[in-house]
Amino acid sequence: MRGNIFQIEGKRYFAFGGAFSYDIDYRVEGESWWKEELPSAQEMEEGFSRLDSANWEVDFIITHTAPTSVVAKLFTNKEAEKRIDQVSEYLEKIYRKVRFSKWFFGHFHKDAEINNAFTSLYRQIIRI
Repeated sequence: MRGNIFQIEGKRYFAFGGAFSYDIDYRVEGESWWKEELPSAQEMEEGFSRLDSANWEVDFIITHTAPTSVVAKLFTNKEAEKRIDQVSEYLEKIYRKVRFSKWFFGHFHKDAEINNAFTSLYRQIIRI
């Protein structure tokens, strides 16, 4: 449920799935790739609206991809360019405005602590 805020054990989680498949050339529509992998404009607006209702403050953010500035920290310039999409740009807008404790994402299939705020998860299991 993209763009929703969930309250779990007294903590607020903003969730937003979706990203462009940068390996789309090797995928088959309806079999290993779906148009719905990318969020709609309505889903993005819904995310902004829900965050606005929460005064742009949540405890945790869980997304599939990461904000553009975080993607740039994970890869070289050329590699990062291939992985930046409309969703990472959308998340960058959120990042510039929202107050949060920790942001988790997994699109890039690597376990990495980017900084105190961002964690890329793939195989690692963490306790919040």
